[in-house]
Amino acid sequence: MSPECIHRLADWSSILTFVVTLIGAAVGVFGYGKYLWGLHTKSTRLEEYLRKEKAKQVDQGQRSIIQIMRDVGLTEDEIVQVSFRNPHVARRAKIGEDGLAKQLLFEYQAN
Repeated sequence: MSPECIHRLADWSSILTFVVTLIGAAVGVFGYGKYLWGLHTKSTRLEEYLRKEKAKQVDQGQRSIIQIMRDVGLTEDEIVQVSFRNPHVARRAKIGEDGLAKQLLFEYQAN
């Protein structure tokens, strides 16, 4: 192979590497955006559910993780993540006779 051919291959290799890097970055940005949109959607669903439960005025509107999992379809981890990110989702601990937290409850909190 001539030196000119080797330089041409090196140039094409550099261009291909740059294109692959751009594609990888675009996929990463898209994946992160999709992740954030999913968190926003889950947060909105949980907030709306808790707001409606509180508006019924049957009780204080507090719901356990199991009830939320059943009615909203979120996992336990997703519920806890949303409760820390969303200021309208308040966490309450139900205290047992021994003074320890017995159950974690969630309720809508207007700011």
